[in-house]
Amino acid sequence: IGKKIKPYMETGQYVPNEIVISLMRHELGAAKDKNVLLD
Repeated sequence: IGKKIKPYMETGQYVPNEIVISLMRHELGAAKDKNVLLD
């Protein structure tokens, strides 16, 4: 899940939970659509 979120965390900048959740949901949704297991 962390591939898109990680760059934000590494910069040390605050990322609103809404953005983090939306990114996580987007990645989870894409993975489910493609039947890909996340690490």
